[in-house]
Amino acid sequence: MNKKIISFIGICVVLALVFISIKYFRGGIGFNVMDNSTLKVQERKEDGRYQEGEPDEISKEFARQLEKEMVEVYQSETGESREYTKNRLREDPLDISPEKVVSVGKKIETGNLSYQVDGWEITKNNQGYTMPEDVKDSLFEFRGVEIDENETIVNDSSYVIVDVTVENLLENEITEYVWGRLRLGQLGYSEEVSKEPEWLGEHPQRKYGKSYNLETIPGNGKKSIALIFLIKDEWIERGQFFIEINPSGVVPITSSCRWIVLE
Repeated sequence: MNKKIISFIGICVVLALVFISIKYFRGGIGFNVMDNSTLKVQERKEDGRYQEGEPDEISKEFARQLEKEMVEVYQSETGESREYTKNRLREDPLDISPEKVVSVGKKIETGNLSYQVDGWEITKNNQGYTMPEDVKDSLFEFRGVEIDENETIVNDSSYVIVDVTVENLLENEITEYVWGRLRLGQLGYSEEVSKEPEWLGEHPQRKYGKSYNLETIPGNGKKSIALIFLIKDEWIERGQFFIEINPSGVVPITSSCRWIVLE
């Protein structure tokens, strides 16, 4: 009798583990089910069309300058000769094409999502977006930024607030780490700036923690949010700011990367 009970309990435990595994891999953090709508999106990306219409002159010039800059960065990091670097990049190109660059107000697609910067500004005032306490501690105690009672910066730094709308291109709901993929860069200084958002501007403020950048977007739905960055005032006049979208999160640049020029 005892053996039968033990066997029954063992079977229940195995079935429970199987159920948990299936649930985790189908709906857990960072995973999505591949269905027919996913395949349609992937097929649509293969023709090299990532934005509506043709790239404008801003996109063409930005792509040219960023590619030149990254070649120089790679060369300085490896100590290789310019000719060797060119040959290596022919085999493994940076893939910075004008089709992957848009300006403010235009959509750019990568993977299952499209991204659009609706507007942006450099300001001392954070527009009333409540700052998580953990962010406040790291920014203002360890990086020397001074603020008043309204969280307005009173010394030599500023906020860059970028309003972004992300659209789910699939018919099914997805859950992904959307906001951590976006970084602020500056042409000519992209390796120095290259900043993730300090926090997300929204009302009410979400809980700050390991799932802070995780977002669930319904099928064909949209989510708009403010990305709040912090920069030194001396950077403001140095050159062109941009948002880099890097879904893979790896360096160097991959084919999934896109750029939005903050002109």
